[in-house]
Amino acid sequence: MSVGWYALVLLAVPITAVVLAAIFYGLPAASASSTLSAVLGGLIVETAVGFITINLWEELAWMGFIQARLQAHRGVMLAAFLTAALFTLQHVPLFVGNGPGALIVMLPAFLVLATPFRALVGWLYNRTGSLFLVGLVHAVGDATGFGGFNEGLLPRLYPGNHDVAFLALLAQALVGVAVIATTRAGLGRPAALRAEPEIAAAPTPSIV
Repeated sequence: MSVGWYALVLLAVPITAVVLAAIFYGLPAASASSTLSAVLGGLIVETAVGFITINLWEELAWMGFIQARLQAHRGVMLAAFLTAALFTLQHVPLFVGNGPGALIVMLPAFLVLATPFRALVGWLYNRTGSLFLVGLVHAVGDATGFGGFNEGLLPRLYPGNHDVAFLALLAQALVGVAVIATTRAGLGRPAALRAEPEIAAAPTPSIV
């Protein structure tokens, strides 16, 4: 696997999120040691822990089973949307505690952001066949924002500002939109196979 793929997966979302945070909240006031701690503990450690315990296994199901088969029958963009809808329902428990009013707002917003994210992971899968990279980009996105088991990168760079973590979701969506635009919604899948109703048309899954 090319080093370029790993660089893209590891850097695209965190860099985009940090730029967004700087635009909305200004440059972080963290010291050099705090910044290093945020990168090491908030991004690298949280990515590794989340990837090993959650995200790789999530994507074995979401991308490797559900989205890959949907795109073989329904096309890549519809597959991304349908998977995003199911992905959104999985996250309902995270929003329930905020009350019914917040739920009505948060669920559609999450779906809007999740759809280009599913396009991003679909493109990675279609281009590389690697569920390892798909799980890794998912883990990096989580670690950039809320973190898996502790605060992620953005909350550590902007302590006390918990809303900043949501910019990681926006960053994932923007990277996904860029992928949709640059591939003309093809998501790395050959035109002849984008709506071909055969499971065999999907790339062979790999966790490496």
